[in-house]
Amino acid sequence: MKRIIIVAFLCMLMLPSASYAVPLCREPLDMVEAYPVIFEGRVLSVRSDEAQKKINMELYKKYEPEIGAFFFVGLGIDPAITAFEVLETYKGKIGKEIEIRHLRDGRQGVSYDAGKRYIILANIDQEGRYVPSLCEDYYALDSEKYEHPRWVDALPQLAAIKAQITVYDQMIASYPNHPRLYLKKAAFLESVKDYQRAEETYKRGEQAYLQWKERTENKAADFGLGYVAGYGRALFYQKRYAEALEPLERAIKWNGDNSKQLLEQAKEHLAKSSTAQEKE
Repeated sequence: MKRIIIVAFLCMLMLPSASYAVPLCREPLDMVEAYPVIFEGRVLSVRSDEAQKKINMELYKKYEPEIGAFFFVGLGIDPAITAFEVLETYKGKIGKEIEIRHLRDGRQGVSYDAGKRYIILANIDQEGRYVPSLCEDYYALDSEKYEHPRWVDALPQLAAIKAQITVYDQMIASYPNHPRLYLKKAAFLESVKDYQRAEETYKRGEQAYLQWKERTENKAADFGLGYVAGYGRALFYQKRYAEALEPLERAIKWNGDNSKQLLEQAKEHLAKSSTAQEKE
């Protein structure tokens, strides 16, 4: 029993942000929805993650006599950081370059070739760093490598997401002061669980709505609730519970919005977090 507990503990420590990695491979639809960040990128550089490697080696020396070397070899003790030039963003709010932290050895190890293009599915750890799926969920665009059949469904889905967002962006560029366009785009982003960009779009939409309402003095068309409630939901589903409280409370006071359940859940998460910190 003690051995099992130690193995589980080491899995959490040695894998880069393992608690935020996806433990099981997913079906095609879930594979796209499950990750907050999906992008196409070209590898710029690969370097060893010396800080994480030092931690892994210390754990190896401490627990190897009891667990055995085979466990560590299988898990992997060679972490790396790969820098990508972002060529296309399908989900998430990222810049022109991004760093992915991963293992290069072990059963969950993955290697990226310099100069090659990949579509990467990534999670975000507690420190805001990006880590890939444990299922090697990436698509190599410049190789003959065998890809899992689920990509047959995932690639068209990503193309459809990109096309729909492009349509909304073109409409917003043509009519930047039309608040309902932001609401439509934000709702679509939320539907594909792109909560980072949904948050930004709901916020921009609320600003456009307030300017429109002041400009037209249209008191009857009161649809601003959608922006406030949506903004609160986007923060909640990113686990930013403290930030979600204010917009969710505003939405409830606005028109009895059904955000009350999320508000109570956010408070529960914050209470649990506070209790855990006190115990530490």
